[in-house]
Amino acid sequence: MIRVVGFWTPGLTRRFIEALMALVCGIFVITALVYHVEKIGEVQFSVDRLSFFQSFYFTVVTLTTIGYGDLYPAKFESRLVVAVCVPMIVVLVPVKLARLLEMTT
Repeated sequence: MIRVVGFWTPGLTRRFIEALMALVCGIFVITALVYHVEKIGEVQFSVDRLSFFQSFYFTVVTLTTIGYGDLYPAKFESRLVVAVCVPMIVVLVPVKLARLLEMTT
């Protein structure tokens, strides 16, 4: 359990694990989408073919809004996946964190 402000809160622990699992699942779902969209037809990204680990790297760098520019979507389908998935994660994480904050106050 997580100790917050001098008391044990099992509900907070559950919310924290829920938020963490939602984030991890979201990252891996987006990684899988990027990986599979890249396999459709011609090359979708700036490199020839992405491995799963390159897809994971691209997803993490994109979702953390660092965006180094070494990998980027080059075709419509891959841009569409990124354009749909990034806002979902950008909304999901603050909503989950807001629920955690509500439980601590």
